[in-house]
Parts: sequence; structure tokens; C-alpha cells
Amino acid sequence: MRDYKFQKKEWPVRKNKKSATTIILKIMIVGAIVGGGYFAYQWFNSLPKDDSPQVDSNTRIIPLPIPPKRSNSSPMATDNAVHDAH
Repeated sequence: MRDYKFQKKEWPVRKNKKSATTIILKIMIVGAIVGGGYFAYQWFNSLPKDDSPQVDSNTRIIPLPIPPKRSNSSPMATDNAVHDAH
């Protein structure tokens, strides 16, 4: 026989409190994951790049393009021709 005087509740009135050790453990796990991700990011950034030229970040230096070498004459022949013209 059921007692109909009291209303049955599906949820308990008082919720269980989380222990401090569980909270600290979860914070430590999240910290370890974040620290590992930061370490991996720093490690990947420190790897050498694909032979790309290093760009100097000094604003006082103006980068100038290097002209292509002439393939039809040797460098000594052009020097002699320049000196002969003068």
C-alpha cells in the first residue's frame, strides 16, 4: 500500500557537494593539458623552417633584390669589358 500523504520528488532536495580533492585534481589535469599544448606550440615554432631566407626586422635596413647573373658571359669577361670601356 502506498502513502499518498507525501509527494514523491524525483530529484533530491540537497545536492551532493563535490570534494575539494576532485576539484583540485580537475584543475591540475586542465593545467597539464594547457601546459602541454603551450610546450608543443613553442617546440613547433623553434623547429627550423624550409630554407626560407631570414628577414631582418631592423627598420633601418632596406632590403634590395639581387640582380640575376648573366648566363651568356663569365664574370671575368664583364669586368674586363667594363675596364676597357673607361
